[in-house]
Parts: sequence; structure tokens; C-alpha cells
Amino acid sequence: MAEATRLDDTFATEVAALEDGKGIKQCLQCGVCSSSCPVRALLPTFDPRRLIAKILLGLKEEVLASDEIWFCARCQQCTANCHKNIRPGDIITAVRTLSLREGYRKTAGAKHTLAFLQDMARHGELNEATLPVKTLGVFGTLKLIPYGVQLLLKGKVPSPLIGSIDDVKEVQALIEEFDD
Repeated sequence: MAEATRLDDTFATEVAALEDGKGIKQCLQCGVCSSSCPVRALLPTFDPRRLIAKILLGLKEEVLASDEIWFCARCQQCTANCHKNIRPGDIITAVRTLSLREGYRKTAGAKHTLAFLQDMARHGELNEATLPVKTLGVFGTLKLIPYGVQLLLKGKVPSPLIGSIDDVKEVQALIEEFDD
């Protein structure tokens, strides 16, 4: 027997209450966002229209736990093409915010975002050499070795040793100001 899906009829309202979530309830589900999405062209399982439909339907747990919310590249093609002047990329950002706030931190996208924030708070800059390990774990990073070799041969491998920028305290203050 199939497991029942819990619907949360306040989910779309919760998303709309965030600055980035404005406009979600005006979405007509026309599909322009999906048809203009370059990520979807490379990853057909990513569908911004379907993701917004799930939000409107109240599939909160499914959406917040999804890898899909982290696939958006924020290129703004969806926004540029939307006939209702809705900002689908921003709506996805609002959903990412809710996902992290509610403790959904097991996806690679969530881990990547948190590792990025941790590096910024600690050093004021990103440590690109350690980010894959923090995002994918040691075994996940091993799959990237062929790419690492190509980067190494081109002299593009960043050092895992970084210091902190001179104004790291200013970066930390900004992060604290926006931390919920």
C-alpha cells in the first residue's frame, strides 16, 4: 500500500511571506520557467514549474527535503521570461531558506551552502579546496579525482591552506546581522 502524502495548506503562504517568495500565488503554471531553464536542458528531472506546483499543493516535506531545490543556478532566465513577472529563482531561494531553517541539511546542496557559510564566517573567503569534501564527504569527493587531475595539470588546484582576509570581522558582522 502506498504511503499517504501529508499536505500542508499553509506552505505556499509560508513561502510567500518571505521576501524572495513573493508572487508564488500568482503563478499560472504556464511552464515558461521550465522551458527557459538552462539547468533543465542539462538535467531534465529539474522542473521549476513542477516544483512551484508542489509548493502550491502543500507538499512541504517533499519539497524541503528535495535535492531539486538546490539545482537552480539562479541565472534568472525564468524571471526574464515570466509573463506574470514572478521570480521563480527567488521563490526557490525562499524554499532553500525554509529548508535550512527547518533542519533539512542532508542533501549535497544544503551541505554545500552550510560549508560555504562556515568558510565565510571563519575566514571571510571560500576555501575551494576543502568545499567538495564538506559537501560530498570523502567518498563522494573521490569520484571527482579525474576532474582534480585535469585541474592540477592546468595549475588550477587551489591550496587547502588559507588564512583570513583582513576585514574578516566585517564579514562576520554581516553574517550575524542576517542570521535568523
